[in-house]
Amino acid sequence: MPPAGFIAAAGATLSIDGAGATRLTALVPSTVQPGDSLLFVIAANDLTTGDVAPSALPGGWSTLERLATATRVANVLRRVATDTEPASHTIATVGTTGAGIPVGGVLLVYRGLDTGAAQVGGAIVDVTASTAFPCPSLTLAAYSDLYLGIAMNTTVATYVPPAGATERFEAGTSVELEVFELLREATGATGTQTATASAAVSGLAAAIALRALPPLPAPAITPDVPGAIGFVTVGV
Repeated sequence: MPPAGFIAAAGATLSIDGAGATRLTALVPSTVQPGDSLLFVIAANDLTTGDVAPSALPGGWSTLERLATATRVANVLRRVATDTEPASHTIATVGTTGAGIPVGGVLLVYRGLDTGAAQVGGAIVDVTASTAFPCPSLTLAAYSDLYLGIAMNTTVATYVPPAGATERFEAGTSVELEVFELLREATGATGTQTATASAAVSGLAAAIALRALPPLPAPAITPDVPGAIGFVTVGV
């Protein structure tokens, strides 16, 4: 099996500060361990107010991938968990508004991802009045690469993930946000992974592929006597 493993997900709550700036806050799951990958996925229907500025990210966070069309955007942010991880993380979006903007977010926790590697690939498409949200095909370089599909709509229509994929998060307030995982365990093109909405709605469909750490080598057994054949002798 691929070495990367899903640990937990925590949906982000939306708030507006006194200056009218939108903020997304997610609690850190209690199962987080130092070295885990924290992935904050933020999807917005309006990139002029729902985008994320890399220069404004809190300490320890970086932009792993920014996927944008002419109007919509999905940011995937990364942080490596420490042994003094705070209870929550808050990310601010660009621009100001006096009311909640159509944006949603989720904090995903993975163990076994390569925390120093760039994304393997990423892509995004707009979806207009459709039940089909085609998360784009990506080319995986290694059998253990992890494909994450992201679907978002502003009418809060629910999603069914594609066959063979595992839903890791779905919730909605100002938007309905779906994130699913595909462990293809093969290199090459994944093919389009289509999430199905419960009604014909508009939004975005995106995908990102992440690199996992290589598997640990199998332990070697050394015989007691050089050149010996058979079981290892254990002394008592």
